[in-house]
Amino acid sequence: MKHILFALFLVAFAPLFAAPAAADTAADNAYLALVDTAQKTPDTANWTALRTAYTKTSFYAAGGGFEQAKTPRDALKKAQAEKTPAAAAAFKEALRQHYADIDTLMHVLYTDSQSKIDGIDRAAIGQALKGLLDSILATGNGKSMKTAFKTITHDEENAIAQGIYNLQIISRHVESGHGRIFSTLTVREAQGPEMEMFFDITDRWANTANPKRAEKPAAYTLPQMPDDAADADKTYMALVTAAQKNPAAANWDALRKAYGGTSFYAQTGPIGATALAARTAQYDANRGTPESQSAFNKIYRQHFASIGVQKIADDLKSRGQGGNIDGTVTAAARAGLLNSVMKSGDGKTPATAFQIVTGSEIEEIVPALLENPLSSGVAIEDGKVLSRFKGKDRKTGIEAEYIFMMPGGLPGMVKPANDNAPPAPPAKDRSEADARYLALADTAIAAPGTADYAALRTAYAHTSFYHPYGAAILSDTLNKSLKDALASPAQVGAYQDTVRKHAAHFVTHLHALSAAHSEKPVFINADAHRKHMDGIITSILKSGDGRTPQTAFTVIDIQEEYMLMKEVLKIDGKKRPTLQQNGHVYDVFDYTAKNGSTATIYFNVDLIFARDPAE
Repeated sequence: MKHILFALFLVAFAPLFAAPAAADTAADNAYLALVDTAQKTPDTANWTALRTAYTKTSFYAAGGGFEQAKTPRDALKKAQAEKTPAAAAAFKEALRQHYADIDTLMHVLYTDSQSKIDGIDRAAIGQALKGLLDSILATGNGKSMKTAFKTITHDEENAIAQGIYNLQIISRHVESGHGRIFSTLTVREAQGPEMEMFFDITDRWANTANPKRAEKPAAYTLPQMPDDAADADKTYMALVTAAQKNPAAANWDALRKAYGGTSFYAQTGPIGATALAARTAQYDANRGTPESQSAFNKIYRQHFASIGVQKIADDLKSRGQGGNIDGTVTAAARAGLLNSVMKSGDGKTPATAFQIVTGSEIEEIVPALLENPLSSGVAIEDGKVLSRFKGKDRKTGIEAEYIFMMPGGLPGMVKPANDNAPPAPPAKDRSEADARYLALADTAIAAPGTADYAALRTAYAHTSFYHPYGAAILSDTLNKSLKDALASPAQVGAYQDTVRKHAAHFVTHLHALSAAHSEKPVFINADAHRKHMDGIITSILKSGDGRTPQTAFTVIDIQEEYMLMKEVLKIDGKKRPTLQQNGHVYDVFDYTAKNGSTATIYFNVDLIFARDPAE
């Protein structure tokens, strides 16, 4: 189902962000002084101070950083058309006022490359652009909410994701967590797996940039953890347990109400639960390990009252990755939660608006009520945030409007449709990486057991064939390819090509050995695959001793960790939270050594979590 266009944040809340009535002269002058210094000596400029000062000026957009470049763009267009000193001076001043805006600088550099702009110091602007980008990169790494990049404009997000990391932006949504507000981008590298990049936009939206603006924007009311959270959590979890045991008798009204008072809800907010469950499903449950399944089950129970989380559980179950999730329970939960919302009002007036607990409830209900729904605005009335949708009523066939009261006054319940995402950059060319890897693969296939398997595995992680969580995907691919090859000799070449492309992955060789034992096809050389398997295991063992982060085993797939522990080291590891240290990422496990003492084993997962963006 395609996303509901909740009302693009800027449009829906434009009335809340009034334009400045009078400039804060002190703030403007302080910022412009920094700009003048930066233009003269860009090498020593304080770009972080410049960006911060910019947000306090009258030049900075009241909507929090959208369309910053409009003023200088219009001034530049006029200067190029009129060719007068006055027009040129007006453009120069507009550029000066928006010198901290990345989009402005990029537009000027692009325009100058097409038709020379008089009086522009291209080198200085290039240095300014680099300084601004470096300032953003210094704020975090974008891999989690706690390490999110801190941005002051919408275009800074695009510049980091697309310009620095060369990632394709799939979608963007706003969510809350840890008492902050985030713009979360779903991104991917070429044809690689989808992942998420986090940008902290709290200061950009929740604060008034200029204290002398005529009207201050309505403040965010983020969910706050209640003082009696522990008791509230227990009450809610008891309702969840009862609902899972007997969904037909569950009190869905009480469950939704109790959920809003828990620490789980306070940590994620009305839209964060679904995003959190989706991340857990993508990065943990899909790995297919006991620890990852346990992680998702915990999230599932904590956010059982979210329709969005129930939908994710349903999806996992349909793909055979749901573990012990009961499909009957998820179906009953979705129906019960939906019915609870529908009973909360009729949606026809503000007084009888549907009472929403999570954003996913709106996504579920609006398409059920209206054909081709469009947002008709979001407004704050009597302290309540009301979201309206218009469309053709599915029951009556006439135009109708339905109103939803959103929780906590959080305007961030906005999820733009994918067609509003920025244009995707061209797919990354991995042809050279593929060629380098395939040359190594051919050498290994020609002389199994004697190849440089460490080099082979590292090269594989940079190819278009590689998937960082690819064990299950690769198994499915090999199953289908083998089935085709067994059915038709003409398909043997395709199977062998699949093996060649994934020769660095241990699953390829385990699969071949299993097929050699059960099917005994003449085109599988079991002895060669045993040697490949030994070479891969040896390369992992030689990469470190696993005793410290500095000497961690290097792996290219999470399943390599479990294969090594179970089949080679004969240990039962219990996973700790992922460790980020000194620019590296580690999976850490505790286990009981043969002498009965507790020991720890470390795996370096850099190649899994982040491919080299400069490749």
